[in-house]
Amino acid sequence: MSKSRSLVRFLGLAFVIALLLTLVVSGAGAQEGKVLVTGLNMVAGDPDNGLDPALSSTIQSITILEQLYVGLSRLDEETVEVEPGISTWEFDEASRTFTFSIYPEISWVRWNGEAVEQVTDESGNVRYVTANDFYYGIMRTLNPETASDYAYVLAPVIEGGNAYNSGEAGPEAVQVTVVDDLTLQITTVDTAAFNINILGLWMAFAQPQWAIDEFGDTWVEAENRQSYGPFVMSEWNHDSDITIVRNPFWAGTENIPAPALDAVVFRLIDDAAQFAEYQAGTMQAATVPSPEIERVKADATLSEEYYAGFESCSVYYGFNVEKEPFTNVNIRRAFSLAVDRESLMNDVTRDGRLPATFFTRPGVVAGPTPETNADLGVSFDPEGAQAALEAGLAELGLGSIDELPEITLAYGDTEYNGLIAQAVQAMWEETLGITVTLQPLDTTTYYDVQQEDAAQIHRAGWCYDYPDANSYLYDVFRTGASANYPNFSNEEFDSLVNEARTLSDPAERLALYVRAEQILVEEVAAIAPLYWHTTRQIVAPNVVRTFSQIGFERLENWDIQ
Repeated sequence: MSKSRSLVRFLGLAFVIALLLTLVVSGAGAQEGKVLVTGLNMVAGDPDNGLDPALSSTIQSITILEQLYVGLSRLDEETVEVEPGISTWEFDEASRTFTFSIYPEISWVRWNGEAVEQVTDESGNVRYVTANDFYYGIMRTLNPETASDYAYVLAPVIEGGNAYNSGEAGPEAVQVTVVDDLTLQITTVDTAAFNINILGLWMAFAQPQWAIDEFGDTWVEAENRQSYGPFVMSEWNHDSDITIVRNPFWAGTENIPAPALDAVVFRLIDDAAQFAEYQAGTMQAATVPSPEIERVKADATLSEEYYAGFESCSVYYGFNVEKEPFTNVNIRRAFSLAVDRESLMNDVTRDGRLPATFFTRPGVVAGPTPETNADLGVSFDPEGAQAALEAGLAELGLGSIDELPEITLAYGDTEYNGLIAQAVQAMWEETLGITVTLQPLDTTTYYDVQQEDAAQIHRAGWCYDYPDANSYLYDVFRTGASANYPNFSNEEFDSLVNEARTLSDPAERLALYVRAEQILVEEVAAIAPLYWHTTRQIVAPNVVRTFSQIGFERLENWDIQ
């Protein structure tokens, strides 16, 4: 989930900041200009798919979308508890139906080039967010012609969603009903506790049909975009920066306040460039690059501004089970057992990320942890790796490693990914005697390439969309899932994750997910888990902030003193 590139132009940035500091927003008395300049952890290019709620799939895109729109529900960024978004709801368990009551008079807004203004219809009436806008957004995402990457998360939750998204039925099969302007009913397939989380995700946001009909694919540009959340996009300099400004028509709700910040500038640059700008005083919030972590911790001033905490991402090397020699389970197992994850994190990167022995990031509902499931997963085992390699060669009818085909490891071309790849390449050569060719690829298209035709070994990562083990195992690795780059398919695994999502007892669900992890990483060895993310943020002392546990920040809760 990452992309982008851009060179820093300090004069250009200074001009943008100066402009924003004098910002006067229509419809509300302007505050003294409070502009936060931060980064979006990009390496090359823009966030994916034009920041379209129906199409976006990366954490960078979601970070922006969550500032511009509000779902039917949402997660509190610090407690990770589900809370009202733009609606309250009631759930009838017998009929499996949610009835959402949407808050009245939440207006659609746009940036007109000079200020934020309310969107009006052909008669000059203000357009307010309605149940029909959510219906349109959900149906647009599920429509197979939209080709949404994330429809596969939404579709299994809504009755008729899979049938419509797969083309087996028409839109009439989808059990989403507009009762009136402010009431929406959604019937779910089951009563899973996480359904309410999924119905609040970005791919189910309200979407402006009139704007999409008028502008087509360019509706996402700043000059055409229409939204309704705490912030409004005012500028998008592609491959360089994105600016959002305070929405004066967002009065705030009980749990979503009106922003204190007047604007936020997201620089589309990598960690190293962010940190350089932070040290130069031109950025107030940045990600600290891994090589700088120890220095930051040792610095009396910087250490006070540094924050390391939970982040929901899990990173692994996947083995394409349809490409030789990784069609063989023992070859896959050998490569996984030959990775010294402890050394990788503690000696190579030394940045506080955690060595992973299984896929699901610990700390989610019904998910395993190293403390509760100490024997789960894979660890460095040189003798086991050599034994598995010998067994694999015999099963393939090969006399030695010299008869193996050339093996390539593909990864998005970043400094950190390259550091990891080189270290693991050396481990494979030392333990297995096999030289693996490294293939750094353009980060803007990397995941599209892997989804279409994954390399023999490929780096991939996953950050949860909601804090439940289902978001990892069911959403990523069930047969046919769009992020299932290794083409992993196992009947028992599918049965386990299908059953686990329908149960309410966390202990029962945990037992099923533990077994699913055993199949994925031990028995089938479709992936080699590498590490679990932690945050690496540094924020200026005059910034008042929350400490998010959900993978992105809710900037309406931030302020500058």
